[in-house]
Amino acid sequence: MPKDKAKESIELCEKVVVKHTVEGASSLLIGLLDTAVFGIRAANIRTLRTDADVSRGLAQSKYHQLLNICGIAKGQGKKTKNTVYWFVLNVRDILLVKYRGVEEELENFGFTVVITESRGRRNLRVTVSRASPKKLVELAELILARHTTMGIGSPLEGALAMADFSVMTIEARALYNEWDVLFSLAQSLNNQADVLLGYAEGQNSLSTGTVYYDLCLIRDHLLQRYMGEEERMSEWGFKVVLSSRLTGVKKGTKRKQIFLAEVNAGITKVEPTISIEPSVNTKLRIKKLSSGFEVLTFYFATTDTAEPTSGQSVEVTNDTGVEVMLGAIGFPNNHFLVKVIGGVGAKFSIEVVGA
Repeated sequence: MPKDKAKESIELCEKVVVKHTVEGASSLLIGLLDTAVFGIRAANIRTLRTDADVSRGLAQSKYHQLLNICGIAKGQGKKTKNTVYWFVLNVRDILLVKYRGVEEELENFGFTVVITESRGRRNLRVTVSRASPKKLVELAELILARHTTMGIGSPLEGALAMADFSVMTIEARALYNEWDVLFSLAQSLNNQADVLLGYAEGQNSLSTGTVYYDLCLIRDHLLQRYMGEEERMSEWGFKVVLSSRLTGVKKGTKRKQIFLAEVNAGITKVEPTISIEPSVNTKLRIKKLSSGFEVLTFYFATTDTAEPTSGQSVEVTNDTGVEVMLGAIGFPNNHFLVKVIGGVGAKFSIEVVGA
């Protein structure tokens, strides 16, 4: 399963849809799930991710332009003239001369001033970071706002081409805002796709209405139908890895068996009949796959027509599954009768995890 791999998951969905369409009335997926909804969901996910890629590409273009106009792109430095960074550095140096001895005044222009003393010596640090274009643009805006407020009394008046600095800063702000919108849109589209995929935080293989849930259902169903010839699942797009190695297998290890079924309210014989090698040590994991509030009661019997016997049952109400040992509930029976309370069309799986 391509868990958390959106591209591979979408491609797998598309292969499943193609195979199902080609198989027509003989498709193994008929009655398992609504393949039309499954196909539409996969198509919507592809569209969302394509739109996200377009937005991300546009965002990257805006960001590169932003870095260049700020003067902090690769290959640029403090000597790269007529950039936001270049103007800010010049403003700092002009103000350091103007406010010599009272450098704290630079904080009114947005600079961070750090003054310390060591062994009677006064240390001054006014740094301008190149790490963030957002912070650099914000600093430039504070400088320009202070300059405008001071008017002709500004120490920057006539000392620097402030009109050019203003134009540069306004353009940088516009580029940042455009990047921010496009980047946020790309994230939103990808998040929507992740929710439909079932890969968002808090989701798992039991999150209904997702591609991950459907793919797990299809995989487990095909594993049951192709037991012994699992390589045929590759026809549906699944990656199947088979090993012919027979040595070194732990004694008593059995082939994993997974059974999927659906029942309505009442006591119903599971079709096809689930048959497991009887052993008191047979260990099962029973899961409720449907999303309703059904209570599934699994009864064990010696034959597929036997009436349930009190005490020889297991209730499943959660989605995580319940593990049971056949010997722990009476005796090693190998047939199941399932009673559903409060639901119609309850889906469940029974997996042999040890024998």
